[in-house]
Amino acid sequence: MLRNGIDAFNRALEWWLSELRATAGSLFRFAQKPALEFGIDADAVPRPADGSTPLKEGRGDIRLKPGDNAFQYRKIKLPQSAQRNVERVVYYEFGKYFPLHADDALFSCTVIPPPKDAASIEIEIWAIGRSIVDAYVTMIRHEYEIEIRKLILSDSRGRDLIIRDIEREQRLSAGAEGRRASIALNLLIAGLLAVLAIYPVARMDAYLERNKDEIENLEKRAQPVIELREKVMATERRFFEVTESKKEKPMQAYLVSYLTRSLADRAILDRVAMEGRSIQVQGKARSVEALLRRLESDPLVTEVKIIGAVKASKDPRFEILNLSLTLKE
Repeated sequence: MLRNGIDAFNRALEWWLSELRATAGSLFRFAQKPALEFGIDADAVPRPADGSTPLKEGRGDIRLKPGDNAFQYRKIKLPQSAQRNVERVVYYEFGKYFPLHADDALFSCTVIPPPKDAASIEIEIWAIGRSIVDAYVTMIRHEYEIEIRKLILSDSRGRDLIIRDIEREQRLSAGAEGRRASIALNLLIAGLLAVLAIYPVARMDAYLERNKDEIENLEKRAQPVIELREKVMATERRFFEVTESKKEKPMQAYLVSYLTRSLADRAILDRVAMEGRSIQVQGKARSVEALLRRLESDPLVTEVKIIGAVKASKDPRFEILNLSLTLKE
């Protein structure tokens, strides 16, 4: 873990030094040489355009003329709102206009000044395959050992179509590496802090493990109290529901209360249908005939009858119950 922290610190330091060198170079660069111009000969090899041989082991800008056929050109229209992020919009929609992905190309965008109050804008896009340019740059670096700062791609008429700031790209790449190293260092510090924070928790876990039997005994002693509390809460909820139903539907509440009292311990109800004072009951009873006599002797019942024939249920202890009854006014 310590070795990773040291590596992350070294990468962050290297990135910081590279930024310092780039800043100092930009402050003290008084004169820059003009860009070295290269053309592509018949053998597809980049050669100095003026026939001269540039000095080896130099550093500067390169103007490359790969030939007009190497470039691809499109003029497109986009909504006016896209003007603030033209390059981002073109990047995401690059595949609509060119037969290659944006990551595999170098391209430039130029917005043509639109008329006043125009709803759309016109954009000129010049693109070239990245692999083509990379091959030429590799040959130039190998032949002349030039450290390229900026690459300018021009057509045969000398128009600079695409400009690639390689030095800036390298700084951004180094910056990203430095940021990643900084993130790694921050993660390492966070990990150390987490270890310091977890240590007391681990000691607490060890203490709880040593007292596990005592904790289990306390849980067993508390379980009856917890179950009793749950039963009390369930009874309170049921009491509230019954009270509310009596207020909202007094007749239905009365019929339910009557059935509960009359059929308790005598039948198991599966379905109850109510209409006015008439009730139809379906379910199971130990003796349908005994239940019928019980209801006929009830002074609150004016009529009771069995629907269909009495049959045995799947459980031999019960008979199938299906009867209707009417209560007095």
